[in-house]
Amino acid sequence: MAEQQASSADEDKGAGHTGPAAVVEAARAAAQPPETPPETPVGGSGLAALEAVNAAALAAVPGFREGRTPGALPAVDARFHQFKNRHPYHGFVEVEVEGERFVMLSTNDDLVAMSFFWHGPDAWEPMSMHLWRAWAQEADRVLDVGAFSGVYALLAAATAPSASVLAVEAARRTYGRLLSNIQANGFERRVRALNRAAASGPGLVSFNRFRGENILGIGDSFLAKEGLEVLSSEEQVETVSLDALTAQEAFVPDLIKIDVEGAELMVLEGMATLLSETRPRLLVEVTPETSEEAARILEGHGYRIAAVDEAALTCLPLKGPMPRVGNLVAEHRGSTG
Repeated sequence: MAEQQASSADEDKGAGHTGPAAVVEAARAAAQPPETPPETPVGGSGLAALEAVNAAALAAVPGFREGRTPGALPAVDARFHQFKNRHPYHGFVEVEVEGERFVMLSTNDDLVAMSFFWHGPDAWEPMSMHLWRAWAQEADRVLDVGAFSGVYALLAAATAPSASVLAVEAARRTYGRLLSNIQANGFERRVRALNRAAASGPGLVSFNRFRGENILGIGDSFLAKEGLEVLSSEEQVETVSLDALTAQEAFVPDLIKIDVEGAELMVLEGMATLLSETRPRLLVEVTPETSEEAARILEGHGYRIAAVDEAALTCLPLKGPMPRVGNLVAEHRGSTG
């Protein structure tokens, strides 16, 4: 999952709320918390205690939003973590992207869901999701590789009711959350999930966790990451190329998102047939180290490339390596779309 919105601090992830929209809005409208509210006391047990903690989190949202810099990209920064840690939320988050609504489960552990809870609509990778939504409306089959808890897969299903979606997630715990989110939205018939890792070919790899057990593993990868301590590498996962996977599943995608935490060159290597014959539209997360080679591979297959600027809500030509982790968009030159 793209980390350009996140601060460098290695803090917990995720929290959010949903429920009937009227209840959510009424609670938010009634709340007038201070700019830096006191920590929510956690006491007691059972449903009543949980509801009290969640109500306090809801009450803190207006104060958080009032303190944001107008026009700034929603950020996962120190202030964000302060509010999240003081006001945990355990429940469903109402996610809104350009008017499309769905829900995501969070137990104060999902950075994506948490961003929508605290920041509100269009809180995650706004330009990438704008393009993804527009392309999904024209797609019949959508493949989300490195789906995490499912925000891109769920948006595709919400915005294109006739499309079939295949979501691939390697980490078992995150895969379980992905399944829960699919089921909570009633998308079981149109969204399938697979617990596999995309790579250049078949194999078995150890999956590295870089964060603790109390948070979902944004950034977890079967590759090492410079400067990050591996907390666990006990989980093993099967790898598969996308050419092989789509053939096995009889799934020919016309739209693909790839977010594989530094393994994108391996994934692109393993999808030569898709790139040369199927020619799907692509949204690919890259790093400063992989961006130029990823662009070279795609251009070699006849694709036009642009770099997504989330803050400016635009796409720009790729000139040299990306300055930070971010997304490329790619469309084949022979496309009529």
